Amino acid sequence: VACKIIPRGSTDDGHQSRADKERADQSKEIRTAREAAIVSLLNHPHICGLRDVIRTNHYWYIFFEYVNGPQMLDYIISRGKLKEKQARKFSRQIASALDYCHRNSIVHRDLKIENILISKTGDIKIIDFGLSNLFSPRGHLKTFCGSLYFAAPEILQGRAYTAPEV
Repeated sequence: VACKIIPRGSTDDGHQSRADKERADQSKEIRTAREAAIVSLLNHPHICGLRDVIRTNHYWYIFFEYVNGPQMLDYIISRGKLKEKQARKFSRQIASALDYCHRNSIVHRDLKIENILISKTGDIKIIDFGLSNLFSPRGHLKTFCGSLYFAAPEILQGRAYTAPEV
């Protein structure tokens, strides 16, 4: 297994008011609990599976299946550009995982090359659902999240967006 360890509470930089620190701590708790809850709903061969969640007074421990391979970024750096056949295989696996999420009303919101692992068997595993959320097909999300370099124009412009399309 692989373990993601998330400290509970914020680090005190001495510049936050007590109220701001409490709000930040509460927001972090909600995000962490949401990630654990959402990942517990997922069961797909190209999404890194959740094994267990333990919450103590000071930390969250989120246990995932172990993927014995590199991030896609490191994979491409070490091997050079992908051959068309391999790029098609990876694209199909990513599309399959995202379609599964969207059919289950889940949006990842931070899909990037660093959040895709390649197993030793050459298969994709999507990781890091820390910014994921549930969505309604008739509703819109407004939260700016994810990586600036990968953000859709709607998000950069601060407009509400339909989750799967963005």
